[in-house]
Amino acid sequence: MPLGYFELSVYMKNLDTLKKKIIFTLLVIVVYRLGSHIPLPTVDMAKLGEMAKIAKSGIFSMFNTFSGGAISRASIFALGIAPYITSSIIMQLLVASYPTLKRIKKEGGEQGAAKITQYTRYLTVFIAFFQGFSIATGLVAIDVIPSSGDVFSAKLLTAFVITVSTLIVMWMGDQITSHGIGNGSSVIIFAGIVSEAPRDLANVFTSIKTGSLTPMDGLGLFIMFGLTCLLVSFCERSFRMIYIQYPRQNYHQFMAKQQQAQQNQFIPLKINTAGVIPPIFASALLLLPTTIISMFADSTNEIAQMIVRNFNHGKPAFVIADVILILFFSYFYNTSLFETDDLVNGLRRNGAFIPGVRPGDQTSEYLKKTLKYLSFIGGGYLVVICGIPELMSSKYGYSFLLGGTGLLIVFSVINDVVVQFQTHMMSSKYEKAMKKYNQR
Repeated sequence: MPLGYFELSVYMKNLDTLKKKIIFTLLVIVVYRLGSHIPLPTVDMAKLGEMAKIAKSGIFSMFNTFSGGAISRASIFALGIAPYITSSIIMQLLVASYPTLKRIKKEGGEQGAAKITQYTRYLTVFIAFFQGFSIATGLVAIDVIPSSGDVFSAKLLTAFVITVSTLIVMWMGDQITSHGIGNGSSVIIFAGIVSEAPRDLANVFTSIKTGSLTPMDGLGLFIMFGLTCLLVSFCERSFRMIYIQYPRQNYHQFMAKQQQAQQNQFIPLKINTAGVIPPIFASALLLLPTTIISMFADSTNEIAQMIVRNFNHGKPAFVIADVILILFFSYFYNTSLFETDDLVNGLRRNGAFIPGVRPGDQTSEYLKKTLKYLSFIGGGYLVVICGIPELMSSKYGYSFLLGGTGLLIVFSVINDVVVQFQTHMMSSKYEKAMKKYNQR
């Protein structure tokens, strides 16, 4: 049988697997988007337009963006995957801070990782119920949930439905991770963010048409958006390469192999090591007080009015505090959560070392110093990416297309999907090479 047949069969097999993964991912996304249009059973549909007040206020504005406008529709998927993301970040902090959890993760192997995942899901239930009850309280306040009758039972039912729906969305994310393309949680957030992009574009064109935004300002918005996308694309693919060497006693014996692998002998440290954690945490902390005030506090209180007036998107106090918190969380993540000791131990086990740096403590200090340096570069990059939309919001009065955090998530998902595509193609080439070898 001709060799070309084997090459074609292997290629088609990998292509068929890739198609199945893509179709599965798209189907899950479609189900999720359909679910985001199913309203909560306790709401008064005639007053659904009042939901915009909650969707644009406090921390719920961030959740509304991540869920693709589900909060503004009082959907059962109002929180989307956000509680699970919050729970995952909190567990990362706890694992880094508490020796018991750190020991479970390191020494437990797969069972330890499974136990940490289990704790994360338990915490997700608690967070989802608390946030669901907060949404229900806000719905009662604006009479979207009728205030007549048993209000407390209506709040509990709303919180229960939102919690169960959040767990369903979390399960969807797990299925995408296992059987689809990309990280499931990120893909679901990606779907929600991208679904709102057409509306943002329509708002820009409507503003230009009505005269509230000049054509030149509109052009400036799109140019700024394009430049921001280029900056995100460049920085998210940028690394600080730390070159390493191996013992030379066997160099002559393996010279050809060493020369071939020379370019791969480095430790890649990402410029933005912290990812989207700093801007998410910064926004959540700044928007949480306004959310609590709008839900529970007396709206006539002068202090409460001052906080709500100044700590919201586009306000100078919010922008300044956001910059400070992003830099802080970027520095905290790189210095506290990045395991340099594990990296040093791995180098020691393989007999590798960084040229000009003594193995052991000096290597650990060198890596920590490098991470501190990168934390300020990455933090500055995040400040620019997240600060531009805030400034645009302050000037024009509405959200700047996808927003800084949204852009970071969108590009990270795209990069993840591209890497998986490349992995499938490389797998296809490897199998073809093995077929050729076996035919000799």
